[in-house]
Amino acid sequence: MGTRNLIVLAILTLPGSTFAQAQRERLVLKGHRGDVTALALSPDGKRLASAGSDGEVKLWDLATGREVISARGHKGAVRGVVFSPDGKLLASAGEDATVRLLDAATAKVLRIVTLGKGEQGEGAFAVAFSPDGKHLACGCEDASLQLFEVASGKKLLAILGHTRAVNCVTFAPAGKLLVTGSGDNTVRLWNPVTGEQLRRLEGHTRPVLCVGFSPDGKMLASGSEDRSLRLWDVATGRETRTLEGQKGAVRAIVFTPDGKRLATGSDDLTIVLWSPTTGKSEALIEQKNAATALAISPDGKLLVSSDGNTIRVRALTAVDQ
Repeated sequence: MGTRNLIVLAILTLPGSTFAQAQRERLVLKGHRGDVTALALSPDGKRLASAGSDGEVKLWDLATGREVISARGHKGAVRGVVFSPDGKLLASAGEDATVRLLDAATAKVLRIVTLGKGEQGEGAFAVAFSPDGKHLACGCEDASLQLFEVASGKKLLAILGHTRAVNCVTFAPAGKLLVTGSGDNTVRLWNPVTGEQLRRLEGHTRPVLCVGFSPDGKMLASGSEDRSLRLWDVATGRETRTLEGQKGAVRAIVFTPDGKRLATGSDDLTIVLWSPTTGKSEALIEQKNAATALAISPDGKLLVSSDGNTIRVRALTAVDQ
C-alpha cells in the first residue's frame, strides 16, 4: 500500500533562471517490487496509474497516497500505461507482446490484444489513446506501429517504416497526427487514418526514447540516448532548438498544461525544468535514481516522477522573479 511522507526537496536553481521554484515533496508512493517504468494521471487528476518491471499496474489515490488497485497479468515488464480521455479505461503495454485494456475503476480486464512476433522481437514498448478515445496506438519491439479499435480490439493498421524498436508513441492533441520515436534515431510523424508517413525528423545520434507534443500541438519535443532534448516545429518539421545540459540519456518528457514549461528526466539522476520558448534550463531536481517516467497534473500543480521502485509526487509552483 502507498505511504505518505513529507520531505524537504533538494532543488537547485540553475544559471540563467527566470523564475524561482517553490517545491515540496507531497507524497512518496511505494509498492512496486521492481523499477517503475511508466506513469499516467487520470484526466481529473485524482488518480495515478503506474507500471513496473515487476509486471504490475497499480492505481493510486493522489489525495491520500493510498494504493487502491494492483493488477497482475502481464508476463514480464510493463513498458507503457495510459488512461483513456474520459478516464474510464486504462491500457497497458507489456514486453510479453500484449496490450491489456482495463476498467479503470476496478482493473477488470476487458480485452487482451496479442501482437504478432517480428524478427526483432515481440514486445509492446509504448501505448497511447487517440484524443477521441476510439483508437489505441502501440509502439512495438519489431519496429512496427500498430493501431487498434478500442471497442472491438480489431487491428486497423500495422505501419512499417522504422528499422528499430518503436520506443515511444503519442497522438497530437487534435488527433490528426501520430508521432513515434525509435531505436533507429529518428522521430516520425504519421497520418493515423491512412498510416502514411508525413515527416521523418532527423538530428538525434542515438535511439529516441521519449516524445511529447505541446498542449497546442504546434511544438514537438524528443529526448534521446544522445543526452539531448530537441524541439521541432510540427508544421514545417524544422528543428527549432537543441537543449543540452543533462549528462545522461533523456528518458522522459512532459509539458505543463499551459505549455510554458517542459520537464525532462535523465539517467544523470536529475529532472530539469526548461522554458521551451527561451531554451533555458530553469530548475533542477535531484533524485536517487533516474526519472524514467514523468507526469504533470492537469492543473499544473503536481509533478510526478519515478525514482527506482518509488514514485515521488511534488508540488510544482512557479513564482516569477
